[in-house]
Amino acid sequence: MLRIAANGSAANGLLGDRLYVSGHDDEQQHEPMTWQSKLKINDVAKLTKFSLSISIPKGETHAVVDYLGGTAEFICPNYFSTFHVMEKVDVYSFGSFLLELLTGRRLGHLAQTAKDEGADLVENIKNLAINEIVKPAILAGGGAGVEQQVQAVLQFALICREQDPEIRPNMIDVTKELRNIERFIP
Repeated sequence: MLRIAANGSAANGLLGDRLYVSGHDDEQQHEPMTWQSKLKINDVAKLTKFSLSISIPKGETHAVVDYLGGTAEFICPNYFSTFHVMEKVDVYSFGSFLLELLTGRRLGHLAQTAKDEGADLVENIKNLAINEIVKPAILAGGGAGVEQQVQAVLQFALICREQDPEIRPNMIDVTKELRNIERFIP
């Protein structure tokens, strides 16, 4: 469970309360987050749940587990098929988080929509225009600079979700890339 510390206070509730699009506007209990606030989450994200964490032995690139843990849509395909946990498993999951951050929709919903259209999630996203993917409130009034940032984060999310772990960046590179994207500030 990730709590947000917008304006310096963790009392602002769960990230999901402000992230996901509600089916009915009158159900939304929190102010939607601005694009800059959403982008900033990636600079200050904190681990808050360690029940599924493991240590990779020193000198090793992965560890083998005897169970699968995590949210189905966030589970890296390599982890699912091999039970090997490595840093790039987290990168895949982070790419999933970025997609939810951009769209305001749960990944399961996005995947089902793609399946209904006869495509997998990533291919479906690649075939859509930015304004069909990203929550409209993010782009509204932001100008070209925000649109460039959003497009860069979207492309980066897709790289983080690459099937081949060799193509995915490591977590240090994830941090560097997000900081570079943030410098596009409009």
